[in-house]
Amino acid sequence: MEWSLPNELPLSARLETLLSANEESQIAYEILAYLAKNPDAQDTLDGIVEWWLLAQHIERHVAKVKGALTELVSRGLIEERRKEDSQIYYRLNRGKEKEIANILKQLSGKRSDDTSD
Repeated sequence: MEWSLPNELPLSARLETLLSANEESQIAYEILAYLAKNPDAQDTLDGIVEWWLLAQHIERHVAKVKGALTELVSRGLIEERRKEDSQIYYRLNRGKEKEIANILKQLSGKRSDDTSD
């Protein structure tokens, strides 16, 4: 989709319209991607929002969380344990509490610097 906006609109209005259009394009893409994976699917507006888009959002975040957990385990900051139910459980590595506190302190300082711009 290509969007053209009248130049007489104030910059803020043009930006807001472009951002909204971009968000709508992203949602349109997600709907098409869902239907491509599930060609027999059909639903109402509420169902699409609640099930299709939420499911895709969760899928993306599961992969990101898995990657973050893998990194934290490899750095020894958290431990993983496989329980009798075959699930993997994650917990704090108590031997690294001071190191974790320092990391969190450094990261929180960077985040407050980033938001002050």
